Amino acid sequence: MKKYYAAELAKVKSMVEADAMNPVLHKDLGNLFYRMDSLSLAEDSYRTALRIKPDFFEAQYNLGNVYFKNKKHWKAIVAWMEALIINPKLESARFNIGFAYYNLEEFEDALMEFIRASELNPESADTYFYQGMCHYELEQFVRACDCYSKAMELGADGDELHYNYGNALYSSEQYAEALKHYRKALELNPEEAHVARNNMADCLLQLGLHKEAMQEASQVVSEKPEYAQAYCTLGEIHVALGQRQEALNQFEAAMRLTKKSSRSKENPLYVYASEVAKSLQKQA
Repeated sequence: MKKYYAAELAKVKSMVEADAMNPVLHKDLGNLFYRMDSLSLAEDSYRTALRIKPDFFEAQYNLGNVYFKNKKHWKAIVAWMEALIINPKLESARFNIGFAYYNLEEFEDALMEFIRASELNPESADTYFYQGMCHYELEQFVRACDCYSKAMELGADGDELHYNYGNALYSSEQYAEALKHYRKALELNPEEAHVARNNMADCLLQLGLHKEAMQEASQVVSEKPEYAQAYCTLGEIHVALGQRQEALNQFEAAMRLTKKSSRSKENPLYVYASEVAKSLQKQA
């Protein structure tokens, strides 16, 4: 990596030496260090630029990027807020603040920032997507659906959008619509087919289409036998069909897979499977 940037680095350094009080050159040097993952040197360069020109919002914004990449999310938020003080119309800083809050699981604060970002740039599909993600985490599922729909109106069409839209629709008990989006997510990202297909099976189960649900969940187990969630889904289908022993077998299979983890008793899936298995055993 450093060898790749060697010539460019030498060039920018010589320019800085020739014009040491030029904040733009220090910012450019910081950008180069950032691309090289030399984050402490990038930070030093941005700080030098800001000492020369305190209202240099580009350097202030990029300083936030360094903090975020170093997983110093709170410092990143402060840096981006300071960039916004200099340039209140800097939509990318507002979006990044929301994204940092989202990573900190401060979903209400994140939502507020994403809403402010959409006011600065109403045509940003990403901003509405993350508004939807925040609403979902806050269990505001209908609002999440509205935001995902708006993101699609603005041209977004990725598997992540369809998958999360499916989750919000499922949580809103709109199973038929959720099924459509899980199918689209599977189509767009076949590598994660087991996740989308298992959710499709769950939708079909909720719609009372047990045979179709069984086919989808069975395909997941066939293609991804280590995916414990699919065994729980199969178990739920057997429960719906009144097949107690078959259901018990599936939940026990899910427990065996999750038990391989040293912290299995803290795994929500293990806890769920074990509780259902105990209930089924009592019915014997």
